[in-house]
Amino acid sequence: MNRNAVLIVDDDETDVLFLADALKKTVPGLFVASVPNGQQAIDYLAGRGKYADRTAWPFPTHMFLDLKIPLVSGFQVLEWVRSQQQEIAQLPVTVLSGSELASDIERVQALGADYRVKPIEYAALLALAREYAQMFL
Repeated sequence: MNRNAVLIVDDDETDVLFLADALKKTVPGLFVASVPNGQQAIDYLAGRGKYADRTAWPFPTHMFLDLKIPLVSGFQVLEWVRSQQQEIAQLPVTVLSGSELASDIERVQALGADYRVKPIEYAALLALAREYAQMFL
């Protein structure tokens, strides 16, 4: 079964809850998975361990990634993604971070990902979800 799926990688449960809600309201039927750290993100994308069942854990059509996450940083996850073959390396990634450092933005963009400062207002999250839907669905 091929369906649209999103992976949210963020250790802040509140941020995950609001982003997932905005995405599901904008794209009914969207499968939204989340993991709280970089190692689980890599395991999910690689289909390792509990994520091996792609019926239960479909490969995402998009990933929203925070930079400051435990175990493996967001930068390390993004570098790993871009070093892989085919489907994984081509995965569209939007980095959502609280950082506005030019060096962070440049590094993310050099790795072929979109960079957004994490929205604080729910209305801004809904706008981001609508933009995601228009660009990737």
